Amino acid sequence: KDDMSKEQIRLIIIDSEKNILNDKQITTTYPSELNDIALFANGDIYGVGSVRDAQNTDGLVMKLDRNLNLICQDHYGDASNDSFASLALLHNSQIAAVGKHTLGGEDSNMWLVKLNDDCSLASRNKSTLSLHQELSTVLSQEIDAHAIKVTKDMVISIEESALYFDVGQYVLKPNQKEFLNILSSKLIPFVKKYHTIIDFVEINGHTSSEWSGVDFTTNYLNNAQLSLNRSYAVLSHIFKKQDKAMQEILASLFRGSGSSYKDKKMMDDKEDKEKSRRVTFKIVLKNK
Repeated sequence: KDDMSKEQIRLIIIDSEKNILNDKQITTTYPSELNDIALFANGDIYGVGSVRDAQNTDGLVMKLDRNLNLICQDHYGDASNDSFASLALLHNSQIAAVGKHTLGGEDSNMWLVKLNDDCSLASRNKSTLSLHQELSTVLSQEIDAHAIKVTKDMVISIEESALYFDVGQYVLKPNQKEFLNILSSKLIPFVKKYHTIIDFVEINGHTSSEWSGVDFTTNYLNNAQLSLNRSYAVLSHIFKKQDKAMQEILASLFRGSGSSYKDKKMMDDKEDKEKSRRVTFKIVLKNK
């Protein structure tokens, strides 16, 4: 701490004989700390940690030369408590830093950042868990009404029985269209907000295993086609409701797929045929 009891960074270089070669305090405007440092091949030192002002805490990055003179520093974060805990030097002279992002000031989530050696931000990727919490907030009304469920890997599944498909059917009923209009009015703005870090949004059709009067091969293939038709019905309904600009974004993100009855719903070791006749939405983030 300095004379005003403000936390500052102190770096000490010690040789193998425990002799102090350099002892230096890095003066910053706000209370700061480094949690991890790494050495470049040229002797420069890169460090990550946190800096705290009256409003919030940000992740701090800092680069110094071999004599502990400051080359560059910067801080990153949202209006929340963000910090870096450790770093790794990458083969291309970039730095990967990991820490935590505290969403809404309450729940801490993993935060992964890629940095350039000049302390600038190369890329930042919000964790799936962080986005899951935001998505759950966006869809909280539907979740609370038990119409849908959102898992931590960002799969949205329909839970309300009135929204399941009838046996062998894929044409959307009026109540299904109405619900999809409400759901997409909240889901699509979320997708637009994060479309640069979303790899794809999969709309997957599912069926029950029933198909009377046919052999196993026909049963499976008929259900495979039916699941694809259900996926397409939902995808096309949502897609047609968007303006041209949003359609161009969704065209690169939407994926329609069918699982036949592979992921049928089970209850007490028995197939729940009604709940199996559904679609799910899955948001998958890019790997950076």
